[in-house]
Amino acid sequence: MIFALLIGSHAYLFTGGIPYDIFHALSLEHFSVSNNPNLGGILPEKAWSLPVLRYFSASSCNISGNFPEFPFCKSLSFIDLNRNHLSGSIPESISVCENLETLNFAENNLSGEIPVKLGSLMKLKFLNLSYNDLSGLIPNGDTFKTMDKRVG
Repeated sequence: MIFALLIGSHAYLFTGGIPYDIFHALSLEHFSVSNNPNLGGILPEKAWSLPVLRYFSASSCNISGNFPEFPFCKSLSFIDLNRNHLSGSIPESISVCENLETLNFAENNLSGEIPVKLGSLMKLKFLNLSYNDLSGLIPNGDTFKTMDKRVG
C-alpha cells in the first residue's frame, strides 16, 4: 500500500503530467510533486477523490487547465497549487472540503469571484489567492473574520 508519494525538487525529469493511475492508490494520504517545472499537464478529475488524501502539493509544476470539481475531499487539509498556469474559476464545490486548513492558489491565471462558500470552511487558517485575476469582494463568513488576512 502507498501512504505517501513524494517527488522532490531534484526530480526535473518527470514530464507528461500527473499520472492518472496514482489516483487508484486508495490508501494515499500525502501527495507532493512540487518544484517539477517539466511536469506540465492538467489536474486529473480524480485529483481529490482519494478517500484518505490529506495533503496535495503540486506547486511550480507548469500545470494548466481548469480546476476539477471537489466532490470527494472530506479528508483533505492542505492544497498547494501556487505558481502554475491554472485558469478559470475556483469551483463552489470546494466548500465540501470541510477539513481544509491551508489553501494556496497564488500565482495562477484564475478569474471570476472568490466562491462565497469558501467562507464556510471553519478550519481554514491560511488562504493565498494573490497574483490572479479574481474580482469582487472577499465573502462574508466566520472563517474570514478570524483569519489573518494578507491581500496582494
